[in-house]
Amino acid sequence: MMKERHFIDELIIDGRPIHGVLFDMDGTLLDSGGAVASSWKRWSERTGVSFMAIMEYSHGRPARDTIQFFAPNRDFEVELQWLLSYEMKDDEGIAPIPGIHAFLQRLRLPWTIVTSASAHLARHRLHVADLPIPDRIVTVEDVRRGKPDPEGYLLGAEALGVPIENCVVIEDSPIGIEAGTRAGAQVIAITTTFPAGRFAKNYIIRDYHELLRVL
Repeated sequence: MMKERHFIDELIIDGRPIHGVLFDMDGTLLDSGGAVASSWKRWSERTGVSFMAIMEYSHGRPARDTIQFFAPNRDFEVELQWLLSYEMKDDEGIAPIPGIHAFLQRLRLPWTIVTSASAHLARHRLHVADLPIPDRIVTVEDVRRGKPDPEGYLLGAEALGVPIENCVVIEDSPIGIEAGTRAGAQVIAITTTFPAGRFAKNYIIRDYHELLRVL
């Protein structure tokens, strides 16, 4: 897939030169699964919505979309602020995905983050996981339509100054994969959240140690 080098300053995927990397955040750069589940569990108890249905629908989507989908008759702003407030208090289990620090240390290509989280929550979780924060990240506040819409990844490529067709997206969710694919990027799936069978048409890695071994 890619040729070996000490620093990652050039990638070739399927014959296409890659000049920029666009990462999702939750499940891709950092593990926040416990905190995410705890927040939605409390919200399900608050609203009476099925927790399992929320978890099936929500991963990779902006919280605002999940709230509007499951609780259209509740006060949207009240529910969103309640959830965001709870999320900011729950750091339990947040940790970097294995190998990501080594990968970023070697990465010499421009990169940024395209996340469905708010800017405040994204910066908070990245800080907790001791991960670098790019100057310009794309968050839910920057887009009109969340994943699986490609808008976020197109904005990410624009922020890097790299054509989207020369970017690679790294994602852990099917709707994130769909967003990257629809944007026109190459896509790598990481199986931190969903099994490999959900990503049959994509390059698949377990973590960044595995990715480093094939660079």
